[in-house]
Amino acid sequence: MRKILAILAAVGLTATTGTTLVSCGTKHEDKDYTKVEGVNAWNNNIKQVQGYVIDQIGTTFESAKDMNEKIKTIDFSKVARNNIIFADNLSLGKSSGEKAEAVAEKAPKPTGLSDYSVYIVAVRSSTKGSGSDKKNTLKIDYLVSKSEQWTYANFGTNTGFNYDNVFVTYTN
Repeated sequence: MRKILAILAAVGLTATTGTTLVSCGTKHEDKDYTKVEGVNAWNNNIKQVQGYVIDQIGTTFESAKDMNEKIKTIDFSKVARNNIIFADNLSLGKSSGEKAEAVAEKAPKPTGLSDYSVYIVAVRSSTKGSGSDKKNTLKIDYLVSKSEQWTYANFGTNTGFNYDNVFVTYTN
């Protein structure tokens, strides 16, 4: 038994005698991305995701198409947490095409989650503003938990996903 424990220790695994459970000895360190330049969300969970995306692909792109292609290369599992949940069918580089109410119905119930936890459904390029004041953005569409319910945005008589934007630059 000591030889087995020595071998496991040599490769970074831990175990104790009398158990059959072996666990990894390394802990994933959570990095704080909320202070990355360009982050501007009100929700700290979305700030974390915004900062992670900026850290991975930056904020300057050739075009919206270029940004959407780069978004598709990001491993979002590295920023997922108990309070930052990504939809199984996360839309990368495009809108989800679903209504917020429908997504809220089929999303995992936020039972036990703290208020302001997020369920992210899309990360994509967008344009904020109208007329000649349009600004190119990276947009994150999400639901937010409140009192163990997923909530979405109300725009008068219309509803939609909550969203936050990061301003980006296109070179073309």
